[in-house]
Amino acid sequence: MQQYGTKSNRQNIKKIRINGNIGIESFANCTKLSKVYIGENITSIKEGAFRECKRIKHINIPHSVTSIEKNAFRNCVSLSKISTPFFMRVISSNTFENCKNLKSVETHAVNVSIEKFAFRNCSSLTTIKVFDKNVKLVIDEEAFSGLGKGQVEIITVKNE
Repeated sequence: MQQYGTKSNRQNIKKIRINGNIGIESFANCTKLSKVYIGENITSIKEGAFRECKRIKHINIPHSVTSIEKNAFRNCVSLSKISTPFFMRVISSNTFENCKNLKSVETHAVNVSIEKFAFRNCSSLTTIKVFDKNVKLVIDEEAFSGLGKGQVEIITVKNE
């Protein structure tokens, strides 16, 4: 497990610029972390990488990222908006579970699979914006469990 610093000093990290690998639980439980800058050379965000980072409001995920593993942003309760890159293929299980302030998700990818419990208990989530009318979304029937039926609207936005 690749983590940054010891458990006690990771608690004090407030912002970080990442240009290397984002390993399993690298920044998990960094409770003061609010600003994250992910470099253009990053290709994946590993399991639980930002789990329990309760102050992160927004993360710009660069187009170089092709996978976000399970639990990567689980319990990031302040996260309000996420934009997935063009080459993203899978939003893994439990990736955004319990992100209670997550209101919208934007995807620029052409083919996206949203796995089981990916957005479980994201009680503020109302829209998923798709930026390609030919996008193929494969959504597990439990991807949005814990949300009201019909709560999430999928909107196709015409590319200019």
